[in-house]
Amino acid sequence: MIKSLRCLATLVALSSVLWLSGCTKWGEKKNPNWHQATSGERLVNLFWQDVKDKKLQQLETHVAPEFMGTNEMATLDKSALLEHVSHLDIESFQIGEVQTHSAGGDLVVSYVITLRLKSPNSSEAEMHLRMISVWQELRHGWVVIAMSSSHIG
Repeated sequence: MIKSLRCLATLVALSSVLWLSGCTKWGEKKNPNWHQATSGERLVNLFWQDVKDKKLQQLETHVAPEFMGTNEMATLDKSALLEHVSHLDIESFQIGEVQTHSAGGDLVVSYVITLRLKSPNSSEAEMHLRMISVWQELRHGWVVIAMSSSHIG
């Protein structure tokens, strides 16, 4: 009888520990911002969300002064990138196939993005791009130092 009570008490204690280990004191942040970003995927999502929301001043602080980018048409410096993205009228975007690799203090992020663009005649156009970006952590936060894109079918 005593042995079965010990087993029952142990089972209850173990169940409680397992149940409580799934709970945390603080809930997960619903909308992490640039200062809370810790992964390459989150950095890329924040970048494109700022482009979509036309938050160009905030975006500018996360593009390195020595930024270098390429696409099928040109090589872009920081000002050319900001000018280019300012003309994008994004309805929505979806990011997938994300791979992040650490390179010293930098993050190299490869991904595919689908941009759904608003067009003047009320129809949506989709653009599918394979992207790679290099992010560097500075004192004030993460900045993108290089980016390349190519259209995919």
